[in-house]
Amino acid sequence: MKHFNTHKRQLCFLAFCLFLSFPVLGQTSLNPLSEDITISFAGKYDQRQDRNGHGMMATFRMHNDSVHFGDTVYHVRYPSTLDPEKIALAVNYFAGKPDNPLGKSIPYLLYPYDAPFPTIYQDTTYSFNFLAAERFDFRREDSTVVVTTHGECADCKFLVAYRKPNYPDAERKQMIETYFGNDRQMGKNDITDADHWLEDRRMNYRYAQFTYQDSTYAVGVYDYNCNGTYDDEGEDMVLLGSSREPLNEDRSKHGFHYEENALIAVQEHGFRLVDMEPSGASLTLRPAAIGDNSLGLRVGGYLSDVQGSLDVETATSIPSLISEEHPYTLFDVWGTWCKGCIVQLPQLKELVDQETGQLKIVGLNFGDEQEAIDAFKEKHAIPWTSWRVDNATIERLAISGFPSYLLLDQEGKLVFKTTSVVELKAFFD
Repeated sequence: MKHFNTHKRQLCFLAFCLFLSFPVLGQTSLNPLSEDITISFAGKYDQRQDRNGHGMMATFRMHNDSVHFGDTVYHVRYPSTLDPEKIALAVNYFAGKPDNPLGKSIPYLLYPYDAPFPTIYQDTTYSFNFLAAERFDFRREDSTVVVTTHGECADCKFLVAYRKPNYPDAERKQMIETYFGNDRQMGKNDITDADHWLEDRRMNYRYAQFTYQDSTYAVGVYDYNCNGTYDDEGEDMVLLGSSREPLNEDRSKHGFHYEENALIAVQEHGFRLVDMEPSGASLTLRPAAIGDNSLGLRVGGYLSDVQGSLDVETATSIPSLISEEHPYTLFDVWGTWCKGCIVQLPQLKELVDQETGQLKIVGLNFGDEQEAIDAFKEKHAIPWTSWRVDNATIERLAISGFPSYLLLDQEGKLVFKTTSVVELKAFFD
């Protein structure tokens, strides 16, 4: 199974719509006193903002009641009432089973796979044994929701909505060749026709609103690692922003990695994360003062607020790199190990050449030794300077992924942040 996340850090190849109905978004009110704010998310999934990751689940045929997964051949066990010629198998991503022999995959059986709306069998033994599998029928004409429970938390559920698509012949052929022809997990099996695959949408983002001191805020919780729990420190996320704009999980905008007692903020208000229900049913915030440098660099903030050294050896200050001659300074946060950095490098060099009078670029390398940086720069003819940065600097700059492009004005204000050179070009256009 390959996912094409809708967020800016990944290219989105597929755009699907589910016609499912969910409860309305929640609203919590609070008087101006400094009381704890408990926000309920139970049963609420944001369908307005194209938030949840989506992709495609390809299906494969059995051979002699067996199937390949990676380097292992599994014997498939299924009810004797099923016709083996009409069985298709698939796996999808799920990280909520710590001792899963299949890693982070869960097996599915579709029967009859060539029917307009097959029944989905889910194997929670992770062994391709479907004799006692959970069954999910299409509740409506075109979709169903499969629920998987976290292995150590009975109330923690990971939901995926499935829908049966239909593709024109040309598009179907291209999908097979491009996306699933060499599937690394199940590529040794015979793949079924793309008309018998399922679109899927992860329902791992919850959204609500609350009112504090006459202002209404949007808040979201995001099961980032797709395991059914929302309180994994350093992985799952809490999003906080104005109710007037869509939430964005980027740490320079609305996103914060979940940490117990962490400070999060929007506008002039700060809040402490007092409690998170592991299932994501509710979140408790406590109004708090916003401390200096506690949140890292966010869009609209100033580099001077996150003072610190850049280079590990020379301790060069961050603000000293802002150009006084150019309207903008671009920080390219990269690594030689980052494929996205390498792929976008030609476009980045082209942009720098086009905007010579507008833009100074500074590389911020994370994770490489100086010899590797020098060799990479020579190989790719990179003319600008790259400084080495440590993890503390990455945290100060609120970097969520690589590459990251931070565009600052002459006063050191962060005016734009993206992971895409295409979007960076659009800014200057």
